[in-house]
Amino acid sequence: MTRVSSFGHNQSMVSQLLTNQSRLFDTQEQINTGKKSSTFSGYAREAQTLLGSKSLLSRNNGYTANLTDVQQKLEMNDLYLESTYKAADNLRQAITNALGTGSSVAFVEELKQAASIILSGLNAQMDGRYLFAGSRTDTKPVAANTLDDLKAAPDIASLLKNDSVNLSSRVGDNMDLEYGVLASDVGQGLLETIKAIADFDAGPLGPLSGNLTTAQRTFLEGQLGALNTSISTVQTEIAANGSRQGRVDILKDNLGVTKDFLTNFIADIEEVNMTEAVSRFNADQLALETSYKIVGQLSKLSLVNYL
Repeated sequence: MTRVSSFGHNQSMVSQLLTNQSRLFDTQEQINTGKKSSTFSGYAREAQTLLGSKSLLSRNNGYTANLTDVQQKLEMNDLYLESTYKAADNLRQAITNALGTGSSVAFVEELKQAASIILSGLNAQMDGRYLFAGSRTDTKPVAANTLDDLKAAPDIASLLKNDSVNLSSRVGDNMDLEYGVLASDVGQGLLETIKAIADFDAGPLGPLSGNLTTAQRTFLEGQLGALNTSISTVQTEIAANGSRQGRVDILKDNLGVTKDFLTNFIADIEEVNMTEAVSRFNADQLALETSYKIVGQLSKLSLVNYL
């Protein structure tokens, strides 16, 4: 007698149906997510490599974010250093003109304007934090706003509230980039010259408001020399800040190359080939439909049907 069916054969077909279901589900999930697996265990021996690569990419992205923040601060540094330089240079030109013409008419107004612009630059803020205060970013680095504030102080050193910490940021493995500029380094000499001129103007040999006396000419010539030295200091800070900006650009480019490599490397490991996945899905779907039909037919078979 020929065997029509058996319990074992039926169970085998049901097991194959479930396998086809599972395979179809996995393929459909790959198509939906674009990933070969939703868990690291699905990558077998490549799991450790994938974890390490993702860790490197995360660290790379963190350094890129830090560099972007530093880049913005360096741009702000440049903006206010340039404004400080221009104000000081205008004051230098005013002194030069006074010495050239022998007249100091409206000179004090130039002095007031220079003081205001320089103090505003040194006390500049970004996101509510002072740029030139060192690590004391919540403290105004120069406790003055106007020429009168400078005149009222016993000396410029008493007005300077920044500390000596030049801020830096981690921008690579074992790599910190300094970006901070201190108000005292940039502005102390400038402010001392401005205060000295203001004090002289208010003193017995002032005011500086008409034709220059011999004493006034001698004094301004001395202050012009001091001002030139202070302006050179500002220019040095501008150049150093520009050098840091150039270094940031290079570091960001390097991190960008590394990011592209890691992104592609990770994609090669975990991303599914969509064309192959769709092809497998169609094949798995056909296999599952076939399994359903066979199991359905087996459930209807009996000895009566055979007879």
